[in-house]
Amino acid sequence: MAELDLLVNRLNFDPVIFKGCSERELYFTIIGVSLPICAIFGLFGYLAWSNIFYGILIGAVLSLAVVFFALGIVEKIKRDKEPGYVQQLITFKLEQKGFIKTPIIRRSGIWMIGRYL
Repeated sequence: MAELDLLVNRLNFDPVIFKGCSERELYFTIIGVSLPICAIFGLFGYLAWSNIFYGILIGAVLSLAVVFFALGIVEKIKRDKEPGYVQQLITFKLEQKGFIKTPIIRRSGIWMIGRYL
């Protein structure tokens, strides 16, 4: 039997805004991609023309194309996955690299209930 699409189920998650991304994912991608590009090109503009704003202008135009490409990648990653998949994937990767500690239990092996025979 197919699961009913109840309003309650849809209200628990952020709505899809653009290219399969919610608003928070969209802002996170824009900020995560645009800030480093604009900073690098701002430094390049200062070194090349002694004007930071020329570099930032070039970085802003370039970051529009890069953000659109990055949103396409996020859309492919999220395809046919449950809501919150990307956030969990990022959390797991950051935990594997040792940047953060998560309260999520990830253990492979045999779980004992604490009683012995």
